[in-house]
Amino acid sequence: MVNINQWLQNSLGNFFATLTNKKAILIISILGIIVFGNSLGNGFVGDDIPQMIDYPQMQSITNMGGFFTGQVSTNTNYYKPIFNTINALIFTYFGPRAIAFHFFSIILHIYSVIFLFLILIQFFKKPLALVLALIFLVHPLNSEVVFYAADLQDVLFFFFGILGLYKLTRAKSIGSIVVVTFLFFLSILSKETGALFFPVAMIYVLLYNRKYVYQLLGLLGFTGLIYFALRMNAIGFFNLPLNTPIAELDFWGRILHIPAILFFYLKTFFYPMYLSASYYWIIGSLNIYNFYIPLIVDLLILGLITYLGVKLFKKDRLTYFKPYLFFSLCLIIGLSLHIQIVPLDATVADRWFYFPMVGVLGIIGTLFQAYNINLNHKFIITFIVAILLLFSTRTFVRSFDWRDELTLATHDAMVSESHVLEITIANNLIKQGKVDEAKEHAVRAVKIYPNFTSYNTLGIVYTYLGDYGVAVAAYEKALELGQYQIFYENLSFAYLMGNDLDKAESFTEEALKKYPSSVKLWFRLAIIEYKLRKLDKAKSAIMAAYQLEPTQGIKMLYNAIISGRKGLEFNLIPE
Repeated sequence: MVNINQWLQNSLGNFFATLTNKKAILIISILGIIVFGNSLGNGFVGDDIPQMIDYPQMQSITNMGGFFTGQVSTNTNYYKPIFNTINALIFTYFGPRAIAFHFFSIILHIYSVIFLFLILIQFFKKPLALVLALIFLVHPLNSEVVFYAADLQDVLFFFFGILGLYKLTRAKSIGSIVVVTFLFFLSILSKETGALFFPVAMIYVLLYNRKYVYQLLGLLGFTGLIYFALRMNAIGFFNLPLNTPIAELDFWGRILHIPAILFFYLKTFFYPMYLSASYYWIIGSLNIYNFYIPLIVDLLILGLITYLGVKLFKKDRLTYFKPYLFFSLCLIIGLSLHIQIVPLDATVADRWFYFPMVGVLGIIGTLFQAYNINLNHKFIITFIVAILLLFSTRTFVRSFDWRDELTLATHDAMVSESHVLEITIANNLIKQGKVDEAKEHAVRAVKIYPNFTSYNTLGIVYTYLGDYGVAVAAYEKALELGQYQIFYENLSFAYLMGNDLDKAESFTEEALKKYPSSVKLWFRLAIIEYKLRKLDKAKSAIMAAYQLEPTQGIKMLYNAIISGRKGLEFNLIPE
């Protein structure tokens, strides 16, 4: 009877001995398609819908100039013109088909891993480099980046950045450095996180190619100035994120979260079983579980990394310590941007470990090579195969959670308490006509985080339930916390439906002073004035609505009011 372990050891031993770059790239490509291919059947979720599907300006490549100037943007807190341009290109050629976005994300992720492998073989033996690249490829922490169309920004910034770093490892002329700098420029224009590649590139040339230190420093500095000029012109230097509990804390309040944040990434890297697309937790009061245990574990890991670094420095500072230092600094730099020193729009996020994971894998690879751990050993082979199989299976299973918005939010709400997830569930249940169920989740959202979106969702639920008094109170609270057009429109509708016509009239007229191009406000004002028997005002309002948006529904009411028809009845439903 054939010994399976012996057969596996011999087979992989022969494979590793004859491993070429082409074989490695083929393996990365095939495994990537197998693990992520199931996501091609998934739809749009979360920010995909308001920021892309419901925003026609983001779908036209003719607005590319507006993406760079900030005239066309889904969020004034961020500057991502390359990301917006790629989205517009996909829309132009494929339309609003989720499969096109998912396919593009899969291909870019696979190419990024290929270039990561080509970088790793500069530091490690080819079999070890392949194993590390495959772990990065299929790690469940990276699944969100591929499955979430709105996270194409992360795939893009990493792709351009890792390609630039690959080119840097092979730079042999000033022309090569120019190309490297341009790729980093595309990275930072895809997402602000691309700035991480700037210090990493400088560290690399200081350690391995000092001949180009000043050239690279000068070009990166010039590129940074261009980026900041473009950013300042478009959105300003820095805007704090809104609608986030962690961003409401002061500096020291956020600093106290660092141990728990680092512990989250450490724990999830080694045990990525419980994943969520939304983490908004904050620490109410420090205790042994949320502060002291994470702090002790973090300090132990930091001490171990430092101890091993000293050992490698003494062992062979050129062969082992330099790559160990390089990847350790990659990890530190990657984490520094995501530990809430600068407030972010969530507490932690799976996608934020995309860049730092390279540092972790590089540290592991250096230790494997420094201590001459034999990949052909049966226990090591069994361990590697088991890890790749478990990570691949977990990522493949995770793809089913991303099938649609309600499925994702329902699953993730069991993992992470989040007002965003509760709001998402409530909105989707409303679409299905399950308003009573939606009410439970809207109430829970307000309890978790009583901000303007939570109250607005609560108002929508009670509007559908016909309890306009509670709806008005919820909308008024939302408007108190955030001045947004949709809150004015929703509150105007609630006043109208509650038959508080005098209040509805005065409020809607004031709202139109702030938002004179709101079709909904003009349309509702026309109905309000008609009900108040102020026909001249009703005609003026419906005319304004019709001029802004001459749809069939508005045209019908326009013709009825202008012709002076009496006794009109309005079948109004929430929008």
